[in-house]
Amino acid sequence: MRRLSVVPAGQISPSLLGFLDLEVTSDAPGQGTTIDRLLDVLLVHTIRAWALLNPETEQGWLAGATDPLVFRALKCFHAPPWATGSVTLWASHP
Repeated sequence: MRRLSVVPAGQISPSLLGFLDLEVTSDAPGQGTTIDRLLDVLLVHTIRAWALLNPETEQGWLAGATDPLVFRALKCFHAPPWATGSVTLWASHP
């Protein structure tokens, strides 16, 4: 089982990495929150880059967008709670 995936240098925006570097080396108010958010963005960009470099990988949670049933469930899951109802309601949708 593969436990490590590598995204080659140059696949992630240097600007994003630069912002992260500036925040890590500063002591400005809000530094912790900003670093948290930048790491979230870095994770998303890394996953996107990896998926683009590995198009043959259509398994696991990355394949959810190509499976109609899983896609609907993910869409409901990520929608605001008041817009989707409940798990029981999701299960009753055809």
